[in-house]
Amino acid sequence: MLERRLGDRNAAYNVGIAYVDADGVIRERPLVRSGTPTDDAVRAAVTVTLYDDDPLLFANGTATDDTLGNTSFYAPDASPSSHVYNVVRVEVVAWRV
Repeated sequence: MLERRLGDRNAAYNVGIAYVDADGVIRERPLVRSGTPTDDAVRAAVTVTLYDDDPLLFANGTATDDTLGNTSFYAPDASPSSHVYNVVRVEVVAWRV
């Protein structure tokens, strides 16, 4: 989706997530890395609660047969005894190249 929005506008972007691991430690992981942002970069972040029964999606947005609770994902199941899988913070940084 970001590539469709920004790819033809001479823009670069980084995407990262922060999540809680099984020990309660906040970890960060880059998902997309296009380089070092310039001084005029913009940032947007959102916190998302993920649930065990949330379906994984194909690139076109349709649901797969897998859910977060039964597959491997970027972030681990931080609370296996609850229906909440994890709470993640997704950050996008974009800039002109």
